[in-house]
Amino acid sequence: MRSLEVKEVFIGLKYCAAKVRGPRGDALGLAYVDYLDCFTFDPPSSIPGNAYSAIIRLIKSSNMLERVVSIALLNAVSQYLLWNSEEYRSFKLVESNLINFIAELCRNARNAIVVGNMGPIVRALKDRGINVVVLERSPLMRLGALPDVALLTLDSIPEVAIITGATLVNGTIDTVLQRLRSCKIKILVGPTAGIHPEIAQSLGIDVLASLRVRDLDATMECIKLGGGRWHFAKYCNDYVIDLRVNRADHCTHCQP
Repeated sequence: MRSLEVKEVFIGLKYCAAKVRGPRGDALGLAYVDYLDCFTFDPPSSIPGNAYSAIIRLIKSSNMLERVVSIALLNAVSQYLLWNSEEYRSFKLVESNLINFIAELCRNARNAIVVGNMGPIVRALKDRGINVVVLERSPLMRLGALPDVALLTLDSIPEVAIITGATLVNGTIDTVLQRLRSCKIKILVGPTAGIHPEIAQSLGIDVLASLRVRDLDATMECIKLGGGRWHFAKYCNDYVIDLRVNRADHCTHCQP
């Protein structure tokens, strides 16, 4: 990790993309850009050429654009370790349609909470008769969901929590996980959830569901042109890593 270099960073309208390079090639990390959180901040004045140094310098910044870049870089390094260095072999990897897998994982639950108004996931859960509470930070994306501060006033904690990776960017992940610590399953979801599984385990995440970027250049170009998750998804593969199993029992037959 410490030898990886930053090759390119681009902050688009909806996502930030960061490319790192190492002895085993390039990897791309993504992070959600919330316009309302970010528009008042100045862009980073500079980004260190070493990926590790850049992450350490930016990740605790109060400047939201710098935090966005730090998470994109953290995800880029994580993706490099997972796929370029083949560390995925140490975990139970499931390559599946992300939405269908999550809905199936929740099939026996009666109640779920979705932190971040992820419409397709919400619809899939409701179609299976699950009672869903939806929280959303951005008023532009709320569309009938509750504001995220409603998390603090919930009467009861549901069985399943599905949490957007964007909570890593806005710094609410610790508060969310603390409030939902009694949930049976906590799932971190989305392009911004591309962190290394060991980081997810340390946070208390049970299942990690994200995207592996297959075509780095096409994805970067899409983000440069203002594209979002459903625009660059065709250049990526869904993957799910189940962290509830011991690493010694990982799925040896799964291939990326």
